[in-house]
Amino acid sequence: MIKIVSEGRCQVAQQVFNFSPVKWLGRLSYSLYLWQTLFCEFPGPGVLWKVPWCLTATLTAATFSYYLVERPFLRVRDRLGSAKSF
Repeated sequence: MIKIVSEGRCQVAQQVFNFSPVKWLGRLSYSLYLWQTLFCEFPGPGVLWKVPWCLTATLTAATFSYYLVERPFLRVRDRLGSAKSF
């Protein structure tokens, strides 16, 4: 199945993965991975309170860290990587 999707032979999968919100979540995936542990691994009063809090806090922190930390470092890496003088 993964090979079919990766080779572009599944139109539905291509449409899903090319949907703007899904692409945005893909760009944030590493930041989401880092922040979800902080916000989602704590005892809370109940699932109905914990799930919205976890999603909101994780998305907010991941968005800020992606745009304020990760992207600037990626730009520096691209500049330094393209100007190698070894």
